[in-house]
Amino acid sequence: MIKKVVMVFLAALLCVVFTSCDSGPSRYEQAGSMGEDIMECIKNGDVEKLSGYFSEYIQKTHNLDEEGKALLELFDSEIVSYDVTYVNDGPTKYDFTEVYRMMLVKIQNVKTKNNGCYEVYIYYIPEYGEDETKIGVCEIDIWNEDLYNLDNPDDPQNDQYKQSMGHYIDCTAYELE
Repeated sequence: MIKKVVMVFLAALLCVVFTSCDSGPSRYEQAGSMGEDIMECIKNGDVEKLSGYFSEYIQKTHNLDEEGKALLELFDSEIVSYDVTYVNDGPTKYDFTEVYRMMLVKIQNVKTKNNGCYEVYIYYIPEYGEDETKIGVCEIDIWNEDLYNLDNPDDPQNDQYKQSMGHYIDCTAYELE
């Protein structure tokens, strides 16, 4: 009789353990999925929807409509393919008052109809201490791989081959009182 009670208890415990383990997609999967969604916005030229992925803080401190249009103008023609190749869960970082985490979603092999080749980096903050206004995308960088001088990133000519929307430094900077 005691064996039956123990077996029923263990079976019930296992059922609880196995059914409660599914916590949904990991933050890597969520970031990768977000990268796919953002690329679809870029591909479709939807600056308004693209702006919605940015943190509340970046939305209030940047003209994302203007920056988004400039971002899309960097492409020489319509995007035909791309690969979400990398999701990096960056280390926990500390600034003067908060602890935060930044993730990088890297999209490579972005090809256009005119055979242009581009890279897209999406900087995403999934957690930022108590300040929820800084959670979200903080920066998107796009550059033309064919023309950008990777050997000399400080080359002034590179400015015409790279475009950013938002700015991740803004999410980590504080005025000293």
